[in-house]
Amino acid sequence: MTPQPLWELYAYTERLEKDRALSKIIGNFREPNTHPTYGRYGAVGASRMNRRSHDGLLIAAYLSDWGPLEWTQGGLNNATPWSAKTHVGLGTTDIVTKAHKPSKLFDLVEAAMQCGNVIFIRGVTYDSISDGMVEHGHTVTIGGNDKHPDAAAQITNPNYGYAHGGAGLAGMPQARWFGPDRRTLVTWERSKYNPANGWRP
Repeated sequence: MTPQPLWELYAYTERLEKDRALSKIIGNFREPNTHPTYGRYGAVGASRMNRRSHDGLLIAAYLSDWGPLEWTQGGLNNATPWSAKTHVGLGTTDIVTKAHKPSKLFDLVEAAMQCGNVIFIRGVTYDSISDGMVEHGHTVTIGGNDKHPDAAAQITNPNYGYAHGGAGLAGMPQARWFGPDRRTLVTWERSKYNPANGWRP
């Protein structure tokens, strides 16, 4: 079943309708495929992703009142010079962030941290260090075995990982985390906003 496009969620002006739409989109998402290494996954458009990415980021957008959440890349893609092997597995996606104020982007990043995902801000030189990328958000799920080691290292590596204050750039370890204050890492499975744990919009 093709999931309802995420931007339709915000076609509803009444909060009750928005809540119902969120529940419907989450309920419609399916993971009919299984990768032998990275596990189950589905897709939104051409972006392959698992429920940890899909539901966690969608609910983060809801909590932060982000508006339309658009994915430009998911997982199970070939290695590239700019992404290395971070998108070879699942648990990683890219989202559109352009045209949003930094304060709103920070709200989304902070909400995602509470929903089992880290969003790395790319293509913006707030810290005067240019990464040479197109402006976007690079998302990585916290914990689990759904990612290529290169993606997992973006969170855990002691030189450039999020958990150690880094920006998740192996080739630019001097780039530090830019975003809201870092939080204690929480997986999607343990998030209080995971519907499986009783949360409802």
